Amino acid sequence: MEHIITESMDLTTRRIVRDIIKIVRSGDEGSWNLPSDLTGEDYYKEDLYVFFDWNMNWNESGQKYFVDGNYDDNTETMAITLFINKDYYPQSLYDLIADLNDIVRHEYEHHYQNIGLRPDDEYFDGEDEDQPKDWTYYLQPHEIPAVIQGIRRVMKLRGISFEDALDGWYVRNVSDIIPKKDYEQLKEKLTELYYSRYGKK
Repeated sequence: MEHIITESMDLTTRRIVRDIIKIVRSGDEGSWNLPSDLTGEDYYKEDLYVFFDWNMNWNESGQKYFVDGNYDDNTETMAITLFINKDYYPQSLYDLIADLNDIVRHEYEHHYQNIGLRPDDEYFDGEDEDQPKDWTYYLQPHEIPAVIQGIRRVMKLRGISFEDALDGWYVRNVSDIIPKKDYEQLKEKLTELYYSRYGKK
């Protein structure tokens, strides 16, 4: 059953990322309500609604893009924010597609937690300010499955190992805020948790 659910969530993740990339390639900047603004449908599977806001005005030196995601429990909405540096586009699409797959699948896992399709101990009902501000943030009970599922999407997308996908995530997204020595601890724990759940192939 878990395999069937995961495959279904991966399909929806791919559809959301495809919709976002379609908008990016069109050059139509601004705010989008998905999937309704593209297809007229109200929601993705499990009544998930996505708000996507983006532009091509990002000009931080040496940075290809900025992308971030969030999930709102009250509105059951995933929000994706994307700023692209034109100087690196479209070459940046390769990494951007990987990061979007990671982020969308990560936030989709939080949606499943919120609507009761995951164990109770994976649901977080506290305040954001109560969460850790260091690398242990990613080892909270509700974050571990979300991080692992996001990295799994990149694994499958690129045909690489969990460790390599995790290293890529670190370099592209958090190397400026998590020291290398702390990341090595995080990597060890997440890798152990991943293989305990899925085994080594």
